[in-house]
Amino acid sequence: MLILPQTYRKLWEQIRQHNIKLSASTIPDVFGLGYKTRRSVWLEKCHKKSAIDNEHLIRMKKYGQEKEAIAKQEILDMPLFKEWKKFNIGFWRYAKNPAYGFSPDLVLVKNDKSELSGIEIKCPFYAQDDEDLPRIGHLIQSICCMEMSTVCDSWYLFYWQPEPLKKHVYKIERNQTFWEEQFFPLIEEAANLVWNPSSTRKQLSVNRDRKIFINDLILKNYKINKVY
Repeated sequence: MLILPQTYRKLWEQIRQHNIKLSASTIPDVFGLGYKTRRSVWLEKCHKKSAIDNEHLIRMKKYGQEKEAIAKQEILDMPLFKEWKKFNIGFWRYAKNPAYGFSPDLVLVKNDKSELSGIEIKCPFYAQDDEDLPRIGHLIQSICCMEMSTVCDSWYLFYWQPEPLKKHVYKIERNQTFWEEQFFPLIEEAANLVWNPSSTRKQLSVNRDRKIFINDLILKNYKINKVY
């Protein structure tokens, strides 16, 4: 196996991520169900204008990055994952369409190598009540990671919060047929809009009915269980 020095490894990751149309973390945004609007993504892709220039959003992002390392260690110490170990990760391209990809927070493999699964970690800046979780944007991001991996039959969404009783894990099970026949075509449709410099403001807006449609579509077609 080829082992690259750290400097070259970083450069290789940048090359691999070049020409990515959409990453899993951006897909909720193009449906109006993330932290940014579809138009914000369009401004980033077509006009190189950053949407993350709000000081509050920057603080939220920094908080999440700082707490993620703690969350990762807590996951590995959970009884739920005592028979799992970390699998090497990096940037993954979707094998069936390399213009899409994702960077998993964690990928775990069972000790007997019978199962491979990933984990999306969220560290909310503000305390989240149980009834507000899981958030649809986080589910979409996790689903995109799972389905684009093509090898994981499930994906876990872990909410880390300082209070022990506020930590929750949700398991999402794969639905490859729905993904390929219905959901991924919707993603491609949205991606074409945010990569088109001529898209109008109307095309880039996502109304409430459309958001409800996507929300219901996800909840109807994916099995999601709270496991912790």
